[in-house]
Amino acid sequence: MRPTFVPLLLAAGLVGSAPALATPGEDHPAAGTWHTTHSVADVRAELDDAIDDLAIDLHVLMREVARGVLSDATKVCGTYDIAVGEDTVAFACDDHPPMLLSASRPTRARNGLGVTVEAVASVRDDAVVIRWSSDAGTRTNTFRRTEDGLELRAHLTSRRLPRPLHWTVHYHLD
Repeated sequence: MRPTFVPLLLAAGLVGSAPALATPGEDHPAAGTWHTTHSVADVRAELDDAIDDLAIDLHVLMREVARGVLSDATKVCGTYDIAVGEDTVAFACDDHPPMLLSASRPTRARNGLGVTVEAVASVRDDAVVIRWSSDAGTRTNTFRRTEDGLELRAHLTSRRLPRPLHWTVHYHLD
């Protein structure tokens, strides 16, 4: 496995027990089963280009390490299942088990490399925000309903990166 330069904050595939999805807040605009509008391969290619643009600003010895770790940390989910409860958000990425997050207290979990991350959910009228953090950095996913479907805006920061990494993925309702 690669060294942990930036944590795999995207916790699709976090290890730990995951209860069934919360009772859906069917009226919340982010609730539902969402599929990428573009192919996962196309989104991945654009994201890899953005990672290369960021890595070029790093020391030459760190570039390949950073590219590998950032590629792992920026997993693109082809499908998201999102359910919104009164104080919880449950979501599942592709075929991974659902993860239940509280809006009132952080949830600790382990990502695919065994790094402990802390997640907290925030439910707004028009969006669901999930923030993953560890000693190595933070990733914030904002799921917002748009006219065309669901927009995921992701923002990854680390003291080890020269600048934040941002990307957007569009989804349509199943």
